[in-house]
Amino acid sequence: MSSAVTLGLSMAHALELPAKRRMETAQWWNLSRTLYRPWFGRAGHAEGIALLAVPALAVMDPDSRRQSLTSSCALLLANPVLFFSLVAETNRATLRYGDEVPLDVIALRDRWEFGHLGRFMCHLVAFLALAWQSSRES
Repeated sequence: MSSAVTLGLSMAHALELPAKRRMETAQWWNLSRTLYRPWFGRAGHAEGIALLAVPALAVMDPDSRRQSLTSSCALLLANPVLFFSLVAETNRATLRYGDEVPLDVIALRDRWEFGHLGRFMCHLVAFLALAWQSSRES
């Protein structure tokens, strides 16, 4: 369930990407500061639960079914790396600059948007690996 919630959150970012990249930079900056700030530190709880639950499943599962769970674990573990290397800098900048649009707003926007797209792809494949694992059990 936590993997599904995490997938849903990252899918929302992926679906928004084309429209948000067409926005004027000041409009995008204001949206990022106001719409997403309440989520800072909250949306990651489902991801944290998935990061604990999926490896636990891999350890508890018989060897014959462990490969898809291990793949899912690896993809879920890649997400914090993507987050902290791409997305978090823009989150910090929205707090640091406030209403003032920084000079590097386009670079920050692209890092943030494509960082979330990469996270979505990892979440999607991880979720598909979990779903495939579940279907094999039936």
